[in-house]
Amino acid sequence: MLFLLLVFTGQKLAAQTVTSDERPAFIKGTLRGPEYVKSGVFKYINPVISDSAIAMRDHFILKVGHKWYCTGTSLPVWSGPNPGVRLLVSDDLVHWKQHSWIIDARKLPADYPYNGRFWAPEIHYIKNKFWLTVSSGKVTIMDPKGMSNHSIWLFVTDRVTGPYKLVNGPLTPQYNNDATLFEDEYGQSYLYCSGNGLFQVRSFSGCIHYLVKSNETSL
Repeated sequence: MLFLLLVFTGQKLAAQTVTSDERPAFIKGTLRGPEYVKSGVFKYINPVISDSAIAMRDHFILKVGHKWYCTGTSLPVWSGPNPGVRLLVSDDLVHWKQHSWIIDARKLPADYPYNGRFWAPEIHYIKNKFWLTVSSGKVTIMDPKGMSNHSIWLFVTDRVTGPYKLVNGPLTPQYNNDATLFEDEYGQSYLYCSGNGLFQVRSFSGCIHYLVKSNETSL
């Protein structure tokens, strides 16, 4: 397992990537300050991205091979439909460039059930596939921002760069947002989202038809 350790020092940030067997002592025990045990520290000054053309919020980062990939909520966030789901790529977590649009809103037909705001996308690697969750809704004359039926949609692909195929959605019958996926040590998958709690995924191979709201309040 790979850990990314971030330590704030004023305006600068020092970071070190280590494996689970290389965790510094302050991660294993009581926090006493950064005590790096190996080399590989790098420093940079925020903001990392100053290019407004690829600016996002709600960032989600994952590493595939030797590259880092990032997705998030593209601008504009509040003033109307945003352009879709963007994928950035980096070799060092500092220098980022746009790779592609996972979902390009300009290419979606007007009658698509998800064509409004695309909020808080995440990509998770579970059961040898990449799963994209994103919240969106349908734009209508009465609802130009697609918020009345804003819910969670699930896509899947064999490669992190896509193309992504719609699996199912909306996954919940009412407004939900900020979805994430989790697979436990027994191979059971869970979907968690704001607005309606924890859902257990009955089937994660193929289409998801059954989501059961769990009585649990936490993972």
